[in-house]
Amino acid sequence: MDLALETLNSFLEIEFNAENSELSPIGEIFTTMTGTTPPKSEASYYGKDFLFVKPPELRGGLIVETEDGLTKEGAAVARIAPRNSILVSCIGILGKVGWADKPVAFNQQINAILPREDRAHWKYMLFQMKSPKFRKSLTEASTGTTVYMVNKSKFNQLMVRLPSLRHQATAAERFAEIDQLQNELTENQKKIKEALNSLKASLLTQAFAGELTA
Repeated sequence: MDLALETLNSFLEIEFNAENSELSPIGEIFTTMTGTTPPKSEASYYGKDFLFVKPPELRGGLIVETEDGLTKEGAAVARIAPRNSILVSCIGILGKVGWADKPVAFNQQINAILPREDRAHWKYMLFQMKSPKFRKSLTEASTGTTVYMVNKSKFNQLMVRLPSLRHQATAAERFAEIDQLQNELTENQKKIKEALNSLKASLLTQAFAGELTA
C-alpha cells in the first residue's frame, strides 16, 4: 500500500469512526436498488444508449465506460440509477465502488444508493463507501462461503454517518484532493518502474553485446 492511500484511509478512518457520530441505516435515509441483467438472447436490448455497469467497472471514481451498453428498449426492462447514484458491488468481490454522472444500468451484483440531495452530498457518500469502516461492515454482513453476498435487505441495514451538508461538502473536497494525489503518485511510480525496466533491459543488451566498459 502506497503512502497516499494510507493517508487517505487515515483521514477516512478519522471521519467515519468519530465517536460522536450519529449513524443511520442506509435504508432509512436512501432509496436503494439492486440491478438486473436483461436477457442476452434479446439482441435488441444491447446497444449504446445507456452504460451497463458490472463490478469490474467500479474503480472507485466516475464510471466512464463499460464493456456492454443497453438500448432504450433494454433499459426499459433493466433498472436505471439516476445521476449521482453510488454503486456498490455486493456479490463476489465486495465493496467495489463507483458513481455515475448520468443515468446508468447495472447488474444484479450491484446495489445502488440513489441520491438524496437534502441529506447527503454524493461525493461524501462515495468516500464513505470507500472507507475501511464501511468495507468492514459490508464484509461482516455478507453470507456465503465461496461467493460472498450482501442482499439488499442487509445492505439497507448498514449504518452511515450524515453530518451537516456543509461539513460533508468540505470533507469530501479534502478527500478528493488526497485521492487525486494518490492517483498522481501511482502514475509517477508506474512511469519510474517502466523507465527502470527499460534501463535494465538496455544495460543487459549492451552487456551481452560486450558494449559495456569499466
